[in-house]
Amino acid sequence: MKPRESYYLSDEVDKMDVDLLIEAFHPVAEQNPLMGAEEFRALKTSLSLYGQLEAILLYRGKVIDGRNRVTALYELCEPQVDYIKLKNNLTLNDLKELVLIKETRRKQTATQLAITAFGSMKSSKKEEYARISLAHGISAKQIQRAKKVKKLLSNEQFSALHKGSLYLKLDGSKTTSLQVIIEDMKARELIVLERMQESNETGTIDDSIRDNDDFKEGLMIVKAILKNKSENYKKGMIEGLLF
Repeated sequence: MKPRESYYLSDEVDKMDVDLLIEAFHPVAEQNPLMGAEEFRALKTSLSLYGQLEAILLYRGKVIDGRNRVTALYELCEPQVDYIKLKNNLTLNDLKELVLIKETRRKQTATQLAITAFGSMKSSKKEEYARISLAHGISAKQIQRAKKVKKLLSNEQFSALHKGSLYLKLDGSKTTSLQVIIEDMKARELIVLERMQESNETGTIDDSIRDNDDFKEGLMIVKAILKNKSENYKKGMIEGLLF
């Protein structure tokens, strides 16, 4: 990461009306998830008791870092917010790097950090994994898990996971662990393959199987896995020859 002076116009903290910033969020700020309800309540309590301890960052009048603080101050009916201006000549990559590195220092689960890191990757090269791993303080292996989960979950599910939602496992328990999610996906995949093998033996897929939620979920996973596979691989998997 570049030194602080490369981003900041100065270290001077100014004040601005909260009303002017409540909807002035830069798109780059949205690449990190908002706080959950409980954490946001804690932030509001802290601001009420101690005031704003850290200034938000503004780039050309838009909030780059500090969406939660601005929203919390607005809801608390505080009139002004402390801010620091960033240089006007920063590139989009400069802004993304600054926001992501600052976010790494805040409380996010390992899964959220891995998904955020994966989203900032420019290639799948080993060197890029090493660079992003160092920049975000998350292991390359964890980023690779995020990549795998991204392929197997729907965009909506993956986005929800990034925002802190829990993944519902086959056994009814919940988790945010990428490794546990991957293992659960494998279990769902096996359910589908076993049912498909049974259907091959009988020649039909029973309606009760088609309507089974685990089967539907697993079928989506199998389709994702088979998407770029050869016809022989698909045939072997469906017939149970690979197990």
